[in-house]
Amino acid sequence: MRTTQTFILRLLADSDELGMLHGTLHAVASGEEEPFGDAATLLALLRRMTSAAPGDTSLRRDEDEKTKEKDL
Repeated sequence: MRTTQTFILRLLADSDELGMLHGTLHAVASGEEEPFGDAATLLALLRRMTSAAPGDTSLRRDEDEKTKEKDL
């Protein structure tokens, strides 16, 4: 079954670090917002957020929490 989910992707650009990909991904339906520090983490967040039901954060992994701490 096809579903549509809406996300707000905020990319933070740093002129001193060209090519670095970091920012936040916000799932509109659930209100969940997660930071990411690289492309692999962004992709993992998208996969996790699209596989979970809206508002379901039970799939959150320890590595997501470590990424949060690192990005702060």
